[in-house]
Amino acid sequence: MYEKDAFSANITKDYVLVVLDFPNAEEVKALVPNPERNEELKIKYGITGFPTVLLMTPDGEVFGKSGYTGATPEEYLADVVTKRTEGKAALAKIKMINQEFEAAKDKMVVVKKAAGLLANLDGAPGAETLSAIVRKGFKLDPENKSKFKVDALKALLKSGQNNDAELAMATEMDPANEFGLMEAVLSISMESLGSIEELAPFLEEAAALFATGKVHDKELVGRFWFNSARFCHLYLEMPEEAKVWAQRAKDVGVKDEFMELVNKILGTEDPS
Repeated sequence: MYEKDAFSANITKDYVLVVLDFPNAEEVKALVPNPERNEELKIKYGITGFPTVLLMTPDGEVFGKSGYTGATPEEYLADVVTKRTEGKAALAKIKMINQEFEAAKDKMVVVKKAAGLLANLDGAPGAETLSAIVRKGFKLDPENKSKFKVDALKALLKSGQNNDAELAMATEMDPANEFGLMEAVLSISMESLGSIEELAPFLEEAAALFATGKVHDKELVGRFWFNSARFCHLYLEMPEEAKVWAQRAKDVGVKDEFMELVNKILGTEDPS
């Protein structure tokens, strides 16, 4: 896309293009000049998958988000224009919540409002602004008297705006997945997998979640069990463990696109 004249000649009229590389292979990772900065930006902007395209103001405020769409350069440019128009308007509204927070007598009301908006943002602009307000709630109510921490952590984890301290807080608050935080933490672990060596710790986390016997998001948990089966089958040469996870995936119900491999692992694929 970037190399095509129809795209590059037009996009550079309004944007400065910045490309950050997040390689998986260890030998390529070693060539990244500043991996710490990459990781810092990944956390700051809630990047959970690649490729991710962010549209930003010169001050680094995100007003649009995209990824690979399969669109032509012309279609992609048209989508950028739409995201710019709608995104900047949405960002302006989100930023007004900062003013609302500063003026509020009961600031926790605004914190809870921000958490609700953040949880349902779904890639829309303003995540960084909202997450900053949500974090102020941790300082305003360190003892969690208003019972907002679970919703706040869910919002931060779902939006990808969490940091390591909040991951640890979520793990500590919900070791038995009573509130679904354990699922949210495992989702982040799954999205950040980058090497074979990281698969075994993920499987341990998945096993701990299964042991709780609690499921809040069946589709998400189905992905955990399916990927656990896939990892055991394709990468770790653990056929019996793969069957266990595949059966769990089948029991909880997974998308049809996953069932071919599930049935193959279980030996129940249609011979025809």
